[in-house]
Amino acid sequence: MPSEMKRSYYEDVQPLKGGPARVWFALMLILLISAPFLVKSYYVYVMSLMAVNVIVALGMNLLVGNTGHISLGHAGFVAIGAYTTVLLISAGGVFFPLALLAGGLLAAMFGFILGIPALRLEGPYLAIATLGFGIAVTITIGRIDLFGLSMPFATVRSPPPRWA
Repeated sequence: MPSEMKRSYYEDVQPLKGGPARVWFALMLILLISAPFLVKSYYVYVMSLMAVNVIVALGMNLLVGNTGHISLGHAGFVAIGAYTTVLLISAGGVFFPLALLAGGLLAAMFGFILGIPALRLEGPYLAIATLGFGIAVTITIGRIDLFGLSMPFATVRSPPPRWA
């Protein structure tokens, strides 16, 4: 079946451009919103982990797909955001959504700071620099004892959604 030629990349990536795509999107949205009422908490936990990994994969797709650069340091940015969120909740008593937003913003700030010198690197040099950053961050977070919380991850649970 021949496909028609597109004039721009935007025509290929138009979200929800057809009727069936909108119906499937609406059905998936309804399913995700109603999931806490329909399944056990373990499955909600697994779906939450899947959602986090989808966000990480979308970030990688944005970087690799649009710029063509390969980053091996995504784990470092995820670790910075997660650790910041946990510290704000454990030590600061910050409301969960605000702590989550602050963790994301701090990870983005580190990405911006690392991105400035990384703009001059290409190919394997960029890959090695980002890999080194990711390894350094995960080792550092595993070894620091900030606010007396050496491993606070076991003490923080995300609150259940308000509708559950």
